[in-house]
Amino acid sequence: MRVFARVDGGIVVDLTQVASGQDLDRLYHPDLVAALVPVPADVTVEAGHSWDGEQFSPPPAPPELVPGIVSKLQLVRALRHMVLKELFDGALAGADEETREDWSLAVEIRRDDPLVATFAAALSVPDEAVDELFRLAATL
Repeated sequence: MRVFARVDGGIVVDLTQVASGQDLDRLYHPDLVAALVPVPADVTVEAGHSWDGEQFSPPPAPPELVPGIVSKLQLVRALRHMVLKELFDGALAGADEETREDWSLAVEIRRDDPLVATFAAALSVPDEAVDELFRLAATL
């Protein structure tokens, strides 16, 4: 039994098994035959793998999801872990009364809360680092 990957745009879209000795040109339309790539017996390939013209590669791992909400305690622990707690406290101390009150009364912190963006900007923390802060916070 031979296995062929049907490749479209460099991505494996499905696999076809053909009995040894069968002629692909007699089984399938020429357009389909042109899209089939033989899969070596010692290689595992699935739909979603890529084909670069020489070898198959698994798809990249999906990006880690960023939690939409964490508790304030989780966020404070993450700030400590990332050595940002003192900077955060300084930014909070310099914030206006409404912002300090919002922080004081908050139980949970939403990633999309403008307060988060304000503090990130004040601390010069890029969005990717804030995402990592929330990912870490969710584990604490």
